[in-house]
Amino acid sequence: MKLLLSTGAFPGFSIENSLSLARDVGAEGVELMLTPRLGRIDPDYIRSIEELYETPVRSVHTTMRLRHVSPELAARDIVQSARFAANFLQCDVLVVHTPNVQSLHEPAGRFWFDAVTSAVEISRSAQFAVAIENSGRSTAKTPTWAFDHPHRLLWLTEEWDLRITYDTAHAASRNWELLDTLRTLQPRIANVHLSDLNRARNSRFGLVNAMTRDHQIPGEGDLPIDDVIRNLATAQYAGAVTLELSPFAVHAWWRPTAVRRLSDAFRHCREIARSLGFPQQRPQGRM
Repeated sequence: MKLLLSTGAFPGFSIENSLSLARDVGAEGVELMLTPRLGRIDPDYIRSIEELYETPVRSVHTTMRLRHVSPELAARDIVQSARFAANFLQCDVLVVHTPNVQSLHEPAGRFWFDAVTSAVEISRSAQFAVAIENSGRSTAKTPTWAFDHPHRLLWLTEEWDLRITYDTAHAASRNWELLDTLRTLQPRIANVHLSDLNRARNSRFGLVNAMTRDHQIPGEGDLPIDDVIRNLATAQYAGAVTLELSPFAVHAWWRPTAVRRLSDAFRHCREIARSLGFPQQRPQGRM
């Protein structure tokens, strides 16, 4: 497995700071969480930063926006994110969210499906996987959509030859049984978003839950994260395991603390994998 750090933990950081921090904490690369601002940066410049810090972009997350967007804009974001990902030679995965629809026959479902189809076409020449991420339930009022069940998500990816990004905090927020679901989905998984969830911090506000309940550092919540790593290591999983964490979880406002907490998290993940005879080390001089 390749241990990555999502840049989503540092929304205010420059790309230079994000990649240097990922290097300092021992990540084997980053998942670049695109924002409208980041998507305007010349990919050639980001490639130069990859080389400078010997920290490759191994995954790209489609553009995240804080406000609700139209199905047309969401579809354009998927295609533009795929084109962006194609610029990075070591990018293995494009992460795409499931659509908020009850059927792909709805207009919004058709926009999503057409965009994913275009992303797959782009991915073939660039050789990255399009991996659909299971969505979370941010509050008790969050609806359940068509692909918010593991077997429906599995059907979608099998039917259209897509892969899966399995988000542990999202799965727990929908009361999926974490390890059984991991075993069910594992044949299609290309990326694992690894984070904990602390149910004691449940709020009626979705953004508060995203920051303080979900996406916590492994070991600081209620989930059997160590068992997830053991299952992946035992299965000889060779894909990405991405620590996708909240800025509040890592204390992003104070770099020394963030480096310490993330270094400890990466070290712990590697120790569990090594205990099962699965070697893990950060590559050097690979760029």
